[in-house]
Amino acid sequence: MMKDMIAQLTTICDGREDLVRNLEVIGILHGANRIQIITMDYPKGYISRVKHRKFYEVSGRLTKSNPLALVLKEILCAKTIILRTLDLINQKDDVNLENFLDDSDEQDGYHTPPPKVNTTHTFETPKTVKTKDVINKKKKRCYYVLNMSSY
Repeated sequence: MMKDMIAQLTTICDGREDLVRNLEVIGILHGANRIQIITMDYPKGYISRVKHRKFYEVSGRLTKSNPLALVLKEILCAKTIILRTLDLINQKDDVNLENFLDDSDEQDGYHTPPPKVNTTHTFETPKTVKTKDVINKKKKRCYYVLNMSSY
């Protein structure tokens, strides 16, 4: 899921390597009273890196506010990363005026576009339709297991 998200952000940034290397995507694992933040980025532009932060747990009864403060700190860190990524996406259309207006002879009028980042596409799971014979085999197998367990 995170790979798809960062691949979509890469296409939004037109594959510009200077922007793609700074993109980060956040994932939040939570269940019961636990939370963990996961980040994914392209540090070299072509390889994806996943970083897992610490698990934090809040007890059912708040006797101490320290565990809750750590959870809130993690959420604020995630918010900061999201805002930084949004700023990168919004800056993709900004033009550096110094380079744009520079008419020096050293470039000779030729400009090479920045290299684009090529990432592999993720695969989709094929959709299959269960036929009646497959369903009947499963029913027979379950019936056989239930009968064997009664002996």
